[in-house]
Formats: sequence, C-alpha cells, structure tokens
Amino acid sequence: MVRVDISNVSVEVACTILGFYAGAAKGVIPSLGILEAIGLVVSISTLIIASQALNSWRNQFRHQVQYKSLLKLKANFENYWKSEDSVRSSCMEKWRREGFAFELPETEIDHRNNMQRKYQESWNEITMYCPKFVDEYRDIAPDNICKIHLDYINELRKQNFSPSTSDFYDWQNKMNKRAMGAFYAYLNQLS
Repeated sequence: MVRVDISNVSVEVACTILGFYAGAAKGVIPSLGILEAIGLVVSISTLIIASQALNSWRNQFRHQVQYKSLLKLKANFENYWKSEDSVRSSCMEKWRREGFAFELPETEIDHRNNMQRKYQESWNEITMYCPKFVDEYRDIAPDNICKIHLDYINELRKQNFSPSTSDFYDWQNKMNKRAMGAFYAYLNQLS
C-alpha cells in the first residue's frame, strides 16, 4: 500500500496555482485559459504524487530487504552458535576421556566451518543493508566469535585447565543474549 501525504501535496498544489497566477498577472507567463491552467496544475500535482509514491515504494522495499536479511542472519547465527557449542562439547568429552592432548573432532569441525561460512555470508549481506547494525554489534561478527571460541577450545589443551575456573559459560550466555537481543530489537524496528 502506498501512502501519500495529502497535506504536503495540497500545499504544493496551492503554491503552484498561486505562483502560476502571480506570474500570469505580471505578464511573466503567457496568458493561458482556465482549462490550460487546470491541466498544468493537474500535471504538476501528478508529478509530485508520483514522486512521493516512488519514494514510499523504495523505502518499503528497502525495509523488506533489511528485514529478510536480518532474519537470515539470525537463523545462520543460531546454526553457527549450535555448531560451535557442539565442537566445544565434543572437545570437553574428549578432554575428560583422553586428557589435554586430545584430537579435535573432525566431523564437528567441518560442520562448524560450513556454518561459519554461511553466517559470514549473511554478515556480509547485512553489511550492505544495515550498516548501523554492523557498527553497533561488531562483537557478534563471525570472525570475532570464532576467535574467542577457538581461544576457549585451546584453553582445554592447557595442562592446568579446570572447568570450574573457565568463564566460557558466562561468556557464551552473555554473547548469545546480546546477539538475540540485537536481532529482535532491529527486527522490531523494521516491522
């Protein structure tokens, strides 16, 4: 649905008529009959309404693209987040069984890499459509999250590692809440 601000159009039409007759009275504009004057006003009014309708459509389209991009980013973030959690859980299990010299779980790593790639593609897309979102939430960018998750995986390989001294779960909960809050806040702004 296209909304046109009638008050602005009315003012523009009135100013056009007033300006036309003021110019005609001073001899600046050749004298036109009433039919030609009405035709001129209707043509100018149509141009103004069409311009506003086009701008309204463009804004609706931009919001629709932003909304779809944010939904896609949110879904890819959730999948990526689950894959990182799966890798960490597998590593914790291997750490319990094998100690700090465990082998990384290749299947989970491959899946995680695929999910990170999809999340990165969505992040690149959102960079074009919602630059304010990207500027405000750089800490949930795929590269930043990946680096921190990798640090926590490497933490398991330390000989003196103890789950009770790790702040991984605090960080994980904080980042997940921040990301989901960001997605919902921006989605609500666009809906």
